[in-house]
Formats: sequence, structure tokens, C-alpha cells
Amino acid sequence: MRRIWGSWTGRIGLVLVGGMTAAGVLSTVWTPYDPHVLLPSQRWKPISFTHPFGTDASGRDLFSLVISGAWTTARVVFLSTVIAAVIGMVLGILSAIAPRWIGEAMAHLIDVMIAIPALVLALVLVAGLGGSIVTISLAIGIAFGIVFARVIRVEAHKALTNDYIVAAHASGASTWRIAWRHVVPNIAPTIIVQLSLIAALTILTEAALSFLGLMPLATISWGRMLQDLQSTMTIHPLALVFPGIAVVLATLGFNLLGDGVREALDPQLKARGASAAIDPLLAPTAIGTDMP
Repeated sequence: MRRIWGSWTGRIGLVLVGGMTAAGVLSTVWTPYDPHVLLPSQRWKPISFTHPFGTDASGRDLFSLVISGAWTTARVVFLSTVIAAVIGMVLGILSAIAPRWIGEAMAHLIDVMIAIPALVLALVLVAGLGGSIVTISLAIGIAFGIVFARVIRVEAHKALTNDYIVAAHASGASTWRIAWRHVVPNIAPTIIVQLSLIAALTILTEAALSFLGLMPLATISWGRMLQDLQSTMTIHPLALVFPGIAVVLATLGFNLLGDGVREALDPQLKARGASAAIDPLLAPTAIGTDMP
């Protein structure tokens, strides 16, 4: 954590992600107003101390809705990331360490499943299981987990070519032991970074699915807020800004956090930074620019 905080991207990412999570947890015990109660007499109140973001067409406090939507987003991100991690790790590593004909068959299966969009998968699951946070998280987790599996397979293949893997095989270690003790720790930085990117994409996907009406009406979400406010955006455009900014900041937070984690865990980036600090002539090469 200290290494992540040492980079500006890591600091900003931690602040944004921590702020979203804290707002979501806070909404479970307190909100300025009940976001489920409709108050027609309070409709379209302007920004004030009593209503920091104003109110919507139903008289609901937009600030209370935004922080309640953060809790929905946080739950979807957590569930989807866990599902994607399990699917990606199992399929990716299994296809890398399995016999060649099994591994190639699994790789082709992964390529076929990647072609299925998350929206189509979500529609199928919602039709069969009904709309809920679990259903949406399952659809997103499966869709991104398949893509994650392809990345893990490539990284695992690279790790299996190292000399210490050959030495482990020669010492009599089993394939599963090698995968757990050597392959997974070797590709851990890639796993963490990819999961942070999946979390960022999950926010956008959940907002899009909620906007399309796949989330239950009783569940408050940023996408649902955008859907409800779009019909009045020409009359009350400011109300639409706040849930939109929440989506952007949460997505940006996970992206920056992923960059911070990569900078903290990737030894090659550390080596390049150290070389650039010792020899200024290496700095342009380290950041990918040409020498004059």
C-alpha cells in the first residue's frame, strides 16, 4: 500500500476508489433524505445547503440518490471482479498447464466465448433469472472473466518457460504445485492490474445495463438515475451532471489505481526509473521518446 501511495496515480486512485466505497457504506446507515420516498412538493429544488445537488422530478434528493447509487456500484464491482477472477484464473492457468490438445481446445473455446457481448449475456440471464444485482454481476463477471482468461493464459505460458520451472519439474514437483507455488506468484502483478481494469469497465457496463432498464426499479443506481433524468436534460441539465460525474470519477479512480499498482509491482518499471535517475541520457528511452 505504501508503494502504491508513493505514485501520484496511486494516490489519486486510492482517494477516488476509497471515496466511492466510503460513500456507499455510509449510505447503508445514513442519507440526508430517504432516496425511496417521493415528495412531489419538493420537485426540482435548486442546489442549496439542504439539497447540495438539488432534487429530481419526484422530489427525491439527488445527493442521497448519488451516494446510494455508490453502494450499488460497489457491490456490483466486488461481485463481478470476484467472478471474473475465478473464471479467468481457472480457465487461463488450466489451458496453459494442460496437455497441448486440451489447452488448444480450451483456447479456441475462450476465443468463441469472447465474441458474446456482456449485454447479450445479461439479457439472457435476466430473462432466465430475473433482474437483480447478482444477475447483473454474474453477466459482467462471466463476460470479463473470459477475456481475463486469455490474458492469464498468455502470461502463464511465459512463466512456464523460465528456468526455475524446469528445475521444479526436475525436482519432482507436480504440475498443480508448480502452478500454485511458481506461476501464480510470478504473474500476480498482471493479475492485480487486470482486475483493477475489469473493475473500471464494470462500472461503465453496470451503468449501461441499468440505463437500459435491466436493474430492478427498487435498486438505486447511477445508470437508472441517468435514464430517469435524460427526458428533462434540456430543462434541468444540471441534475444530469452529478450521476454522470460519479460514473466518470469512479471509473477514473480504478484506472489510476491500476496504473499505481502496476508501477508499484512491475520490476521492469522500477528498473527503468532507477536507470533514468542514474543516467539522464536513458530517460527518453525509458519513457519511449526519441533522442534529438
